[in-house]
Amino acid sequence: MAQPLLLAGWDFQTTTWGGTGILTSPQTPAVFQANFGVGILYLNGEYGSSPWSSTQRTAYAGSSINTSGTSFSTLTTGLGSLGLLSGSGLNGNGKSLVFKIPIRNHQSLSVSYSAQRSSTGFSHHRWEFSYDLIQWNVADSVQSGTEPGTITSSFGNTGIIYIHHFGPFGIGDTAYLRLTLDSSSSSSGNNRLDNFQIRAWPTEISSDTLRILTVQPPMQPTQKTLVHCAGGYRSLILVSLLASRGYTNLVNIEGGYSALRSVEGLDHVAGASCSA
Repeated sequence: MAQPLLLAGWDFQTTTWGGTGILTSPQTPAVFQANFGVGILYLNGEYGSSPWSSTQRTAYAGSSINTSGTSFSTLTTGLGSLGLLSGSGLNGNGKSLVFKIPIRNHQSLSVSYSAQRSSTGFSHHRWEFSYDLIQWNVADSVQSGTEPGTITSSFGNTGIIYIHHFGPFGIGDTAYLRLTLDSSSSSSGNNRLDNFQIRAWPTEISSDTLRILTVQPPMQPTQKTLVHCAGGYRSLILVSLLASRGYTNLVNIEGGYSALRSVEGLDHVAGASCSA
């Protein structure tokens, strides 16, 4: 089934394409480049986020929840998820993290992620969005509980949390998504967050893409087709567009031709090419 394009993703482990890897406190970063796609996660006071202290940011074991159909890491040992603690005086209650995402020519933004809480950890997640950093609009909220889709004591019980009510984004090329954590009852109370996916549907097809879709001989919908560009982002857009038109056997080359050139044992043959 076709699904929206992955604009940005964080598994806090994959650093192959410039993403930020997680480290334990006090070295836990306050800014994370997306591990997949293009985006930045802020926990340093910028773009409407809160300044989380070095003792409130840490790392825990990762989750394999919300990784299906992606190249996200599924390792659950070692450091693999972002940990946020309430801290002294329950100072973490009401603090926020902000995702900055390029959204030009995209619509119907959605977020999915995995989470778990300690018994005294944050029990309320509030999601907001903005395109101008002035007006923030509430998208949705998630509460603690025992059912899938609520914040439970384990990644497995929580399952995947979905947030869909973002937009419309009528102005600008950038979306800011703010997640605020609240209602922790002890300084050591924490949440573990992992495998954030921010997705959207493309709204335009460029002239170059149209040219690719009409190449001769025509592609067959069930034919296995490898798709790449220079760095892997534009080919993701094309794969999403093709999937929405019934192509069912597509493989995106992550990292694009730049990644292919670094693979030992592959022959590179000069020839005609077109750009996505």
